[in-house]
Amino acid sequence: MATANNAPQYFDNDLFEPRFQWRMNMPDANGLWNPRGPGTVRLVDVTVTSVCRPDGRQITDAREDPVVTGRLVDDDLRTNAKMVDLDPSNQMVPEIYGWRPRLLDKDGKEVLRGDYLPSAVEDLWPRADLPSGRPDMAGTYHSVLTGLTWAPRVDSPLLNALRELTEEDMLSVKLTMDAVEDGVEHWPDNITLGRIVGSIGPYYAGEPKRFLAGRRLRKNGAKSPLNHAPCRVDEKTSTVFVDLGNSIRATKRGGPLENVGPLRLAVLDDDGKATVLAPLQGIDKGFYERSAGIATAHLDRRHLELVAHHRLALVDAAQKPATLLSENADASWVHADGFVFRLHPGGHGEAASTTLYATRYGKPAPGLRISLDAGKPPFPLVLPSEVVTDANGRARVTFTGKDPGNPRKGIDGVTAAISYGPLRRVGDPDGTLSIRVFEAYQPPRRPTWLRDVQPILQRYANLFPVMRDICDLGNYRHVVQYRTYIKRTLLAPVDSPNHMPVTRDLSPGKRDMIVNWLDSAAEPPLLEITTPAELRDILQQAMLVELATVPPYLAALLSIKPGRNVQIARLIRAVVLEEMQHMAQVCNLLNAVGGKPRIGRPGRVPTYPGKLPGAVLPDLEVRLRKLSLEHVRDVFMAIEQPQHPMVDGKPVDFPYLNDTSTGLPGRRAPFCANCNHMLQGLPTSHGRFTGFPPSDENWIP
Repeated sequence: MATANNAPQYFDNDLFEPRFQWRMNMPDANGLWNPRGPGTVRLVDVTVTSVCRPDGRQITDAREDPVVTGRLVDDDLRTNAKMVDLDPSNQMVPEIYGWRPRLLDKDGKEVLRGDYLPSAVEDLWPRADLPSGRPDMAGTYHSVLTGLTWAPRVDSPLLNALRELTEEDMLSVKLTMDAVEDGVEHWPDNITLGRIVGSIGPYYAGEPKRFLAGRRLRKNGAKSPLNHAPCRVDEKTSTVFVDLGNSIRATKRGGPLENVGPLRLAVLDDDGKATVLAPLQGIDKGFYERSAGIATAHLDRRHLELVAHHRLALVDAAQKPATLLSENADASWVHADGFVFRLHPGGHGEAASTTLYATRYGKPAPGLRISLDAGKPPFPLVLPSEVVTDANGRARVTFTGKDPGNPRKGIDGVTAAISYGPLRRVGDPDGTLSIRVFEAYQPPRRPTWLRDVQPILQRYANLFPVMRDICDLGNYRHVVQYRTYIKRTLLAPVDSPNHMPVTRDLSPGKRDMIVNWLDSAAEPPLLEITTPAELRDILQQAMLVELATVPPYLAALLSIKPGRNVQIARLIRAVVLEEMQHMAQVCNLLNAVGGKPRIGRPGRVPTYPGKLPGAVLPDLEVRLRKLSLEHVRDVFMAIEQPQHPMVDGKPVDFPYLNDTSTGLPGRRAPFCANCNHMLQGLPTSHGRFTGFPPSDENWIP
C-alpha cells in the first residue's frame, strides 16, 4: 500500500516536495516506509493446512481430503486486489476491494473461485512489541465470496459438503492479518509482506455478510492477556467454537503465539462468579497455523442449558480461576453489517444504509433500543438518534450527508464517526460507523486543464509516484495520450481492482468533470481567460515558467571557466537577465490585476531534472548541466525557439525535420531553408540565432 498519502500535509500541491516521494530515512520521514506502494493486496505461499468436519474433528492429511496442502491464490485473469484507507485522518478501517481468490487442490487444479465482497478491518490491536517499542498491529477481515465458480468435478469431501450447505451462492470467509514488515527498524527482503491465516465456511440465508452474529467475548480488564474473541454455540453438535485467531499475543513480529496456558469455557452468574463447563481443546504450539486459531469446547445437554441463559467466559483454571474474556453484563451484542461509507451530497450517493444486528445469549434480540451518537461538534449528517430492532433482532439505519464545504482544502470533505450500542449501555458502545462526507462539487460549464483538471490529477501524481512508470498525471500531454485508459479506470465500478483512483476518494462530480473534459475535444482545453481570477492564475503560471528557465542557464554559465568563451558567456548572461526581466514584468502585471505572486512555496519551486510548469513543452526534461552543444540544442533551443522564427529581422519559414538525436518524441530541430543545414546557434528571446565559433575547442567550459 502507499504511505505518502497517509500524511495530510502532503495533499497540498503548493507545499509538496520531491522528497515526499522518497522512502523514509529517519529522522527525515520523507514519504514514510512505502511511498511508491500501489495499494496492492496479493497472496504469497498461502496453504490449506486442515479441514474441519461439522463435529469439530480436524483433517490434516491430504489422503483424507485432497484440498489439504492445496493453495489459496489470486485471480489469474486480472490485476490484484487493493487495500484502501477511508481517509488520511482515519486509517484504522482499510478496506479490501477487487479480491478474487482461487482455491487449488494438492495437485494444483482449480476447484473454486469467487469475488470477495469489500469489507473493512476490525479489532485492530497491538499483537507484538517491536524492538523499537512500536506495536505490531493485527486485525481481521470478515466477508463472503460471491459469484462462486466450481470445477466440474470436485474430489474434496469437505468442499462438496460446503457446496451443499451454502445458500445464495456464497461462502463465508474470515482472515486474520499481522506481522506486516514495514522496514522501519531495518530493510529486510520481505518488505511489505505479512502473515495471514483464515477460514472458509458455509453462508446461510439471512445471516449478516461481514461478521458472525453469534456471541462476543470481551477483554476483561487491561491486564487480560487476550484480545476480544467471537464465538458460536452449535447446538446440533453440542460444540462451542471460539475464534482466538486475533486474541493471543505473539512473541515477536510474525513469531509463534505466547503460551496462555490451559483455558476453560465457563458461564458467569449475576455476581460474576465462574462455573467451569469444559476445557478449550485444540490449543497447542501449531494451532494458529493449523486451524487459524479456532478452538472448541464440547458440552453436555446440561451445560447447553446453562449456556443458553448465562454469560459465557474464558477462564484460566490455574488462577483460582481468573476470568480473561467474558460477555458484557447482559450478554447483548450489536454489530453493523458494513460500517465504512462514503457519501456524496447532491448526487445519487448522498445517503447510505446499514443493518444493525442485535443478539442476546447468541440469539436475535427483538425490541432492543439502540442509540446512535455522532458526538460533538455535530457532523454534516442527518441520522436518527435511536432505532429499535424488529422481531428478527435487526434495525435498518439510513444516514444522509450534507455539504460540508471544503474545510481541509487539499483533502476533499470531512470524516465522521458514529458510535452505536444498546441504549441501556450508553457510554459503552459496541461499534462505530466510519463515514466520509465529500464536498457537493459543482462542475464548471467549460472545464480547463490548468484551472480544474490539473490540480486534481497533480495530487494523485504526487501521492502515487508509482503511476509515473505508466503515465504522469500532472502532464497534460500524457493525460491526453492515455485518455482512453484513464476514462476506463475512472468509470470502472468502485469494487473493481482497476478502479481509479485507488483511494476511492474522487467524488462523482469531480470524476464526471474530468471525463467530460477528456471527451470535449481532440485537444481538451488547456486554459481559458474569461474572468479576472482566471487571468491571475494564468499570469501566476507564466511567472513560474520564467522562474524555471533561469537555473538551467545559470548552471551552464557557471560551468564556463573564467577567460574562456567570453562571447558565449556574454550571450548566456544576457539570456539570464532577460528571463529575470520577463519574470519581473509578469509579476508587475499580476500585481496590477489584483494578484500576488506566489514563489516561495515548496510545490512551486522548480526541480531538476523536471518539466517546465504548466503544460509548456510537456515532453521536454530540463536539467542543470554544464554547457555543451547537446545541452544548447536539446534544452535551450527547445525553450527559446519562437513560434514564428526570425532571421536578421525577417520571418523565415523553416521546414522541420525529425531530429532523432534529441531522444524526445515529437521534437523537431530547425533547418535552414536555403542550405538545409541545422541552425547551430543559441536562440535568444528575440528569436535571433547567433552562430557559435566552429571550433570544438571553443566549447571547452
